[in-house]
This record gives sequence, C-alpha cells and structure tokens, in this order.
Amino acid sequence: QGKKVPLGELLVSDVVQHYIKSATATANCDYVQALARKFVRNAWSREGKFREDMAASATTLNIERVCKDQPLYGPTTYFVSHCWSYKLKDLINLVMRHYDSQPGTAGGSTYQPLYYWLDIFAVQQNFKGDFKDHPDSDFPGVIRNAQAVLFTIMPWRAPLCVERVWCLFEALQAVSAHVELELLVEEIQSNQTVDKLQSVFVKVVVDNLDIRKCKSTVASDKKYILGQVEQSLGIERFNQIMQDSLRRKVMEVMLISAVQKNDLDSTTKMVKAGVRVTQRVLAFSGYTQFDTDDKGLKALAEVIKISTSVQAVTLHTTTTSKATHEGYATLAAALKNNNSVTDLSLCKGPREDLKKHEGGWVGPKAGAALGEMLALNTALKRLDLSRNIKLTGQGVANIAKGLSAANSSGLQELFLSEVSADNKGVAALADAIAAGATPVGGSKPTVNSLSGNSLGAAFGDKGPHGITASASFGGMPSSFMRSTGSTLGSGAFSSFAGVSSSSGSMLGRRGSVVMSAPKPRVPLQRLVLSNNSIGDGDACKSLGSMLSKAGTLTRLDLRGCDIGSAGAASLADGLAASSGITHLDLSSNKIGDEGAAALATALKKNRSLQVLELEGCEIKGPGGSSLGQSLSAGSAPLKELVLYGNSLGDTGAAAIGAGARGSTTLRRLDLGKCSITGKEGIAGVAAALHHNKVLRELDLRENSIKSAEGTDAAKSLADALQGNAVINKLYIGGVFSDQACAVLLKVQDSCKQLDIIR
Repeated sequence: QGKKVPLGELLVSDVVQHYIKSATATANCDYVQALARKFVRNAWSREGKFREDMAASATTLNIERVCKDQPLYGPTTYFVSHCWSYKLKDLINLVMRHYDSQPGTAGGSTYQPLYYWLDIFAVQQNFKGDFKDHPDSDFPGVIRNAQAVLFTIMPWRAPLCVERVWCLFEALQAVSAHVELELLVEEIQSNQTVDKLQSVFVKVVVDNLDIRKCKSTVASDKKYILGQVEQSLGIERFNQIMQDSLRRKVMEVMLISAVQKNDLDSTTKMVKAGVRVTQRVLAFSGYTQFDTDDKGLKALAEVIKISTSVQAVTLHTTTTSKATHEGYATLAAALKNNNSVTDLSLCKGPREDLKKHEGGWVGPKAGAALGEMLALNTALKRLDLSRNIKLTGQGVANIAKGLSAANSSGLQELFLSEVSADNKGVAALADAIAAGATPVGGSKPTVNSLSGNSLGAAFGDKGPHGITASASFGGMPSSFMRSTGSTLGSGAFSSFAGVSSSSGSMLGRRGSVVMSAPKPRVPLQRLVLSNNSIGDGDACKSLGSMLSKAGTLTRLDLRGCDIGSAGAASLADGLAASSGITHLDLSSNKIGDEGAAALATALKKNRSLQVLELEGCEIKGPGGSSLGQSLSAGSAPLKELVLYGNSLGDTGAAAIGAGARGSTTLRRLDLGKCSITGKEGIAGVAAALHHNKVLRELDLRENSIKSAEGTDAAKSLADALQGNAVINKLYIGGVFSDQACAVLLKVQDSCKQLDIIR
C-alpha cells in the first residue's frame, strides 16, 4: 500500500508475495541460490557470509551474535515445518531460540554451522504448474539428509501446523525415514499442572488430527498430497501413525516441562511409565532457562538415566535459582556411567548480570561431585562450567583431582571461563592435564601386521581408523546443493580424503605395518580459562609444562588472566617445546615488550602454532620489533596474528610489516588501534604486500594518520596493492580522510577481489 513495513511484521505468505518473489524473479530460482549468485544483495551479507557481527537488539533476542565472515548457508541440519500464516518475526524467533539451545552456541552468542531449511528461502517461489513438476519438490530427500524435522507448535493452545496438509506430510516423511521429529514449541505460559497441560495438548494437538480436514494455500497441493497418502498408507493409517507419533512427542514435551517446573513427582511418574527424551539435545536456556532447585536437578538426573538418545545437556540457571551442591551431586552421579551424553554445559547465561544471581552456582562441593564423575565417565567430550563465579580455585582443584584419577577420559574440551579460578587451582589443573598426557597404564605403541588382509573387510566402509571422503566447497556444499535441487555447477567443489585417527596411527600399503600410538588418559584438545585471576606464579609454570607435554592440546585461551611478562615467559618456554598447540590467546594481559620478546623467541622454535592473539597486551615498539623478526625467521606456521589495541607506533608496525614480508603462511594481520600515525608505519606495512603472496586480510582500523601525511600514506598502500591478486579484505575505518580514501579506493579497479571496508 505504498508504505515501508518491517518484513518481520508481515505474515510469511506476505513476505513471499511482496519480497521473495520479486527478489528472485530475474534469477528464476530460490532465494538462497539468488543470494549465492549475487542476484540478491543486502546490507548484512557479503559473498555468502555475514558481513559483520550482530549487535544485541530486539531482533537478535538481545544477544550479541558473533558471526562475522561465517557462512550464511550450508547443508541442511534442521528442516523447519511451519505455517505461512505465522508472522515472520515469530517464526524466526522460534528458530533462533532453538539455535540458542544448541551445544557450542554459548546461548546464541557464538556461531555454529547449524543450517535451518525454510521453504520460503530454499524453494523457488516463482514456479507455475503442478507441484510434482517443481524443481525443488524433493522434500523427502531433504528430510532424509536432515538431523531432525522441527514441527512448530504455535500458538501452543491451538497450533496451526496440525491443520496444514503440508506440515503433516512433512512430519510423516520424518517418521517414515526414521529422522527425529522434534516439536518446536513456543513458550508455554501457564500455571496449570503438567497433567492438565498434557491433557490439553493431547486434545488439541492429537485427537482432532485428520489430514482430510487440513488446509492448503494452493488447492492442487492438497489434492496432490492426499493422493500420495491414499496410494501409500491410506488416510486412516496415516492419521493413526501421525496421532501416535505426536502423542509420544507431546509426552516428551511434558516430561521436559515437568523437569523445568521442578516437578520431581510428575517426572518420576512419567519415567516409570516409559516416557523418555528422544531428541539429541536437552536444553534449558534462553526463555527455557532453568529456575531450578534441587528437585529439578534430581528430576533431570532421572530423565538422563533412561534417555539414551540425549547427547548434549545445556542448563543455564536463572537469577533466582535455589539449586545447591546436593542437586548437582545427584546429576553428576547419574552421569558417572552414562555412555550417551558427550556435551555438558552447567553455566550462567552469557549476558546475565552475575551480581544479581542469588544461587544456582556450581561451587567447590559441586565441583568435587563433577570431579568424581570425570574420574569414571569415558563418554563426555565437552564440559562447560563458565561464569560460575562461586566455583573458585578449590572447585577447579577438585575437577583436577577427578582428571588425575581418570584412566580413560574422553574429555576433549574444558571451559572454565570466569569461575574465580586462582593460581593454585589452575596449577593443579594444568598438572593433571600434563600427567593425563601419558598413556593408559604407561603402555607402549602396539604393532599390528596387515599382511594378507583386505582393508575393506578389516575396517569396513570407513576404512582404517576413520578414513573417509569429504567434500570441500567454494560456495555451498554438494550435499546442500543436492538437497535443494540447486542448479549451481559442480565445478565449485573438490573432493579430498580426510584421515581421522585419535590414536595417531600410520597406515602403510597392503602387507606393511600399522603402529597405533597408545591413547592418553586425558586427551584434552581445548582449554579455556579466560577472565580468571591467574597471575604470574606457579600456574603459568604449570601451564607451560602442560604445553610441552600435552600433545593433544591444540587451543589454549588465557584472555584476561592478569598474566605479566614473567608469566608470558613461562608460557613461552612451553610453547617452544609444544608439538600440538595451534591457537593461543593471551589478549588483555599485561605481558609488555618483555613478554612479547619471549613469545617471539618461542615462535622461532615452535612448529605448530597457527593463531596468536595478543589484543591489548601493552606491547610497544620494541615488542613489535621482536615479533616482526619471528614472522620471517620463525618456524611456526603462523596464519593469524592479532595485535589490536597495542601501542606499537610507526616503528613497531613497520617491523611487523617487514616480518610479514618474508612470511609464507600469514593470512590475517590485525594492526587495528596500534598508534600508527604516519606514513612510515603505513609504508612499512605496505611493503609486506609487495612480496607476501598469502596475506588475505589486513586490518588497520582506528589508526588516525596525520592529515598532512594521509594522502602519501594512502598512496604508498595503493601502490603496494597494485597487481596483488590475493588480499581480499582491507579495513581502514577511522584511518584516512575522505580525500586520502579516494586515492586508495581507486586500487579496486585493478584488484577486483579486494573489498575495502571503511
């Protein structure tokens, strides 16, 4: 009607009619393909990736979402079954809340490659004709490749999906293909008992279900689907299967609701009746955040005992939670011999004001219970206790005690960010991890002869120790293209063989010998200890020793840990001897020039480090010179160096540039806000671009160049970029005047791949 309306306020059907169809008309394909082929452009994406992180706002559910440079699309993870009569914002919020509950997303603030298939974006909307002839009509194929079908229940008292023929047809495809069917329910706001809610749900969601009464926007679609049902199962059998499936799912939703309501009696009653959770992720986060007491934790323990499909448990407690160590001890006991849960998060929400929390903390006693669990559990791979500020150094030491007692731990990732850990507790933890690097029972490598054996018969389809074939992509993965009926050419893809072996074995030709390295007792790969007051004492020495001994450890995060130059030197000693570490974050520590020099010396010996983050570490010119020398003379295959927020000055920046000039591995260099003020500093960095053939991203933001030297500095950078066919991102926000920027922007005429971001 001639008015501008936010898309989120429109019904999904109106979004398709007034936006999707017009945006994809020229490309004559689905929206995702149009985006990939650059027929559709918008302010928040570039080259199929997020242009920037998302600031916290109402549209992001008040969560800052870190997603810059991450892919917008990929192979289908979840198929979303929904109604076009929803408001778009309600549908997107429902999907976002599901995403926020998934492992690794940190409540939605961290990007994970989880992709939601929505028909309005993945199906060509300008097609005219019978649906059976539609190029994107293979919904069953997409569902078979999905991890789960999310059947939306909204509004919860009278859900629309059970009245839509397409939604029921999609649900049946999931059931038939043995793909998980998960009810995606909006927030249930009711004070009714679980029994009453269950009765209401069964009545409105299940008992009245009849595909013959269902509606369809396009009359021919309903006729087509009813015909398919008649030819396969028959109407009555279809209705019976869907009623049975949804009844089980409703019971599952009620079981989870009972846990959330701290209703131990109802939980126990349903568990005894055989109700269990069949979905892979059990999450109490976001709007389902756990206002738990010990009864709720005990109820959760009962559910976990019988729900062998659950692989990940996320529990974010509210400000008013009354949970104590007794409840956590019950939960930990249920996990001691559990073989299904591989991911456990017992945290405070990522944006919670911890000062307002009354309880619900994982403290030292709860830490002791979790330590006892870790001593026996062999399945858990990821444990996150971040933001439990009452855990303290004693709690960390208790966890360390459990790891020391473990004979065959499966733990690969441990997150202990902002838990009030101290020098003593971290030292104990680092010592436990270092000791855990030794093999189970101190065994020696085993030697097995394969002479005369068929590898296929001996190891199965995946090959020995997990040799698999995978696909890498220059746009969208081939599996995603197949699922959506894409017309993009296959030339964008290449195949590679990935060899995955936790035992570090070596495979020779037929008739040769395979040596299997013994498994370490604690095969930790990632340790996050950010925002704890560790200091320069024994903890850093133990962490250094851990770096030199723990061959499986690849990532160590010590951001904001009150580490100075002495602590950095201790860590550098371990870094020099480490053979496995690939990512080290020491940002927001006062390591200074001496600490930087120690790290630079270590880089000359280390042969594994790929990412070094030193943001805001009080490094000045001399420290920059040391690091610059290590870039060209070091043996570490450094790919990313972050020095944002250090006062390197022109001299230090020029030294970094000189080092980058000789690097054959450095792909990303961040010199933002490094007190570069003149032509000398910019020219020094620019010199690297003449010779470096691998650098793809250079960040110079927030360096205010003197106005008198701005044009010359920009010209030196432009000259260096001429003919460079590799670098694709240059950040110059707040560096040059408009006049100087104009000089630099002209280089894009010869460097077509370069994106200059102001």
